[in-house]
Amino acid sequence: MDKRKTNILLALLIIVVVLVMTVINPPDSVYFQLVEDVICVDGPEEFRYEFPLAEVEQMTLEEDPVYGDGTKAKGVVWGEYTNDRWGEHTQCVYAKVPVCIVVTGQGETFVFNVENEETTRSLHEALLEYMEEEM
Repeated sequence: MDKRKTNILLALLIIVVVLVMTVINPPDSVYFQLVEDVICVDGPEEFRYEFPLAEVEQMTLEEDPVYGDGTKAKGVVWGEYTNDRWGEHTQCVYAKVPVCIVVTGQGETFVFNVENEETTRSLHEALLEYMEEEM
């Protein structure tokens, strides 16, 4: 294969990889993982929050939350906030999702949700079940 064709194929491969990574974890999204019993939430602009399950004192599903007005990108709101409902807290949420998971422990409060109400509710239930079985 000549060098020109090789360069074109390499460029196409790079474009495909970037597109796949953007679909898997879009830059302005909330991405949840449970890694070695640690809740890991990644958001826009290199936001990352980790909350070890061993430190969780309470985990609730909150209805009709009022999210802060701080840093936003494509419907995601993240950062440090203070309000009457949760006091000082860190959040990474889709503002249009009408429920969120609130995790408290060790003097910290973390508020997050995922792409829609149904998935957030299911995630909350799965986390509670996992904690009950594993902790």
